[in-house]
Amino acid sequence: MFKLWTETRHRQTNTQIIFSDFFSRIYGLDGAFSRTVIGLFKNPGTVTLEYIKGIREMYVGPVGYYFLMFAILLLLIKILGFSVSNYFPKTDNLSDSIIDETGSTRSQEAKVLAKMVQGKIHNNMQYIAVLMVPFAGFWTRLWFKNSEFNILESTVLAFFTHGQTIIFNIVGFLVFAISGYKNNAVIVLLATTYQLIGVSLFFTQKVNFKSLVKGFCAYVLV
Repeated sequence: MFKLWTETRHRQTNTQIIFSDFFSRIYGLDGAFSRTVIGLFKNPGTVTLEYIKGIREMYVGPVGYYFLMFAILLLLIKILGFSVSNYFPKTDNLSDSIIDETGSTRSQEAKVLAKMVQGKIHNNMQYIAVLMVPFAGFWTRLWFKNSEFNILESTVLAFFTHGQTIIFNIVGFLVFAISGYKNNAVIVLLATTYQLIGVSLFFTQKVNFKSLVKGFCAYVLV
């Protein structure tokens, strides 16, 4: 009996250690999370460079950070009783504009198709958002083809910066939940500006017009 209790206790201790290590290392509850957030706001280029060079204990991994921030946003939306389609832009106005004054069958079919696409996008938002990040890394590396960094390293930057811009969406959603004001345009502007600055700081270690234009071209293609 004592042996059984000892083995059970040992398993419980191991489980606690595993979960503690999981949350402290993967999600940065040991201080890495706060350092990642603050560091990415100060200089996303520096955080990415340090992570690539092997200084990784200080920060949450780029993929884990992105998924964590996205999970926080989706959880917040659900807790407050909303859905993704309540907050993100809809295509209703676009589909309505497809209908011409005669209300032709072709226009009606186009509207139905537009609404179907809208539903698919909103229902699979998390998958679409994840797939966009590697494409951002690929196109960024393509525009900075003379850079010393490869596609994988560019994708590290993309995961970090995209994860950080989710904070803008979290704040924007809270404003929407409290006031009903949809600030999608402001969020897109802030997120795009942040990402372009991050690209410049990573590839050139400074913000200049040429790198901003290259970064913009890369993100337009995503």
